[in-house]
Amino acid sequence: MYLALIYGWGGDESTWELLAWRLRNLGHNVFVPRIPGRGTINERSAVLVEQLRSWAKRNPIHLIGHSMGGLNARDIAASTATNGLYILSVTTLGTPHYGSHKATFANLLSLGLIHHIRYINLTLNTFIAHMASEFNAATPNNDNVLYLSWAGRYDEWVSVSSATWGHYLGSRDMTHSQLPGSDMVERTLPILQDWTDNRDWSSYMPKIRAVQASGGGVDVIDLLQGCISVKEAVINVADNVTDTVLSFVPGSSWFWR
Repeated sequence: MYLALIYGWGGDESTWELLAWRLRNLGHNVFVPRIPGRGTINERSAVLVEQLRSWAKRNPIHLIGHSMGGLNARDIAASTATNGLYILSVTTLGTPHYGSHKATFANLLSLGLIHHIRYINLTLNTFIAHMASEFNAATPNNDNVLYLSWAGRYDEWVSVSSATWGHYLGSRDMTHSQLPGSDMVERTLPILQDWTDNRDWSSYMPKIRAVQASGGGVDVIDLLQGCISVKEAVINVADNVTDTVLSFVPGSSWFWR
């Protein structure tokens, strides 16, 4: 299979070094695109598309993204009609699909303390909940693409509920930076292989161990779904309350545009 491993914000090729070696030993064609470690989703996706075209030609691709790399994977999969890529699946590890409470707090501080550094705010806005909602609305799932997700129980940046997108496969006792070196992708390979060979929705469903992610929102019951502890539940609720306040801060949404 053609497997593209996309690292997150602040990452580099070394993020996937161990996993790429293991996957190549299993006989897969593995590519780790060299993209800006720091940049917006659009900036990173533009570089990604060009490199993926050159590498895969017209071969079907499975995108695997860690953290912000998962958002890039979704962005690319949603735009296949224009970018010309043949995307089969998107698998995300610790991706802040519904925002990050830590990034939300950092964004709020930066507005008051370092508002003159526009680039920092632009990047942090990618991860705060009300901006994540805008991204989700503008980036619908591609009906021809399989979406899978994993989370880290000790992820200090992204909660389990925020990391859930498409078919949630489970979580590991790992921090955010440990996820790319885990066995999550290897455990996903049988599903990806079945999807590559059959493209039959009914054939791979028995292999998927969890329920499909809900549609988000700020309802407290929805926020508690997928949480593994009272602490995480409180963080998820507080995250959205913070973003509701942040949405009224003059200029906060300006940085997104």
